[in-house]
Amino acid sequence: MPFLNGSTHACPGMRLAVTAIRFVVCCMIREFDITVAPGQSVVGVPGFVTQPAAPIRFRVVPRQGEEEV
Repeated sequence: MPFLNGSTHACPGMRLAVTAIRFVVCCMIREFDITVAPGQSVVGVPGFVTQPAAPIRFRVVPRQGEEEV
C-alpha cells in the first residue's frame, strides 16, 4: 500500500511531523524580535529565485513585557 507518491517505503506520519515542526518553530519565533544586524545591508542577487549576495546576520532579542496570548 503506497503512502506517498507511490512509494511503499515513505513514512505515513511525515505530514504530521512537518506540521508539528512548523507549529513549534512558529511558537518559538513569536517569542523574539528578529531584525537585521546593525550595519548590515541586504542586497539581492536577481535570478530564478532572488537570494542575498552575502550571508545575512540577524539580531535576535527576547520580547520584553508582553503578555501571552
